[in-house]
Amino acid sequence: MNFSRLFNVTYVLFKNVLILAIILIIYHLFIGTIFVVSGVSMEPNFHTGQWVYVNRISFLTSEPHRGEVTITKFPGDPKNKKFVKRLIGLPGEKIEILDNKVFINGNESIESYLDKGLIFSENLSRLLDKDEYFLMGDNRAESHDSRIWGPASRKDLIGKATFVLYPFSDFKAITAPAY
Repeated sequence: MNFSRLFNVTYVLFKNVLILAIILIIYHLFIGTIFVVSGVSMEPNFHTGQWVYVNRISFLTSEPHRGEVTITKFPGDPKNKKFVKRLIGLPGEKIEILDNKVFINGNESIESYLDKGLIFSENLSRLLDKDEYFLMGDNRAESHDSRIWGPASRKDLIGKATFVLYPFSDFKAITAPAY
């Protein structure tokens, strides 16, 4: 193989790898990504080490809905970390936590995905502004969420968790519960 042919093969390979890398970066930044669950704040529904596929486009093309599992940042978090949390309250709603029950606009929220008898919070009352979302972990006793850091805005919602990808034995679609 002469030098010119080797150079051409190397150039084509490099160009293809570069194009693939650019496509993957664009995909990761704008379309979808993988988030690795860390901590117990979403137990019993999500576990440390699970890989969750995050649809970044979902909140650009449609409104977030109650019960959806999101990846979010909280403006009040000094470390500016990303968290997996469940969307509980929508803009303009009044959120109250009384005797370990969540009330939305005065109506008790039935949360079938929570462990029964869970003791999770001091009482709280919050009226959400027009761009505020109230998010909580499913393991309320062990979750840092909107109760601590305040609500998140629409721009803080990175995307909707749509699938558990890994471990393969946990593979499932993530759907919002009926309320």
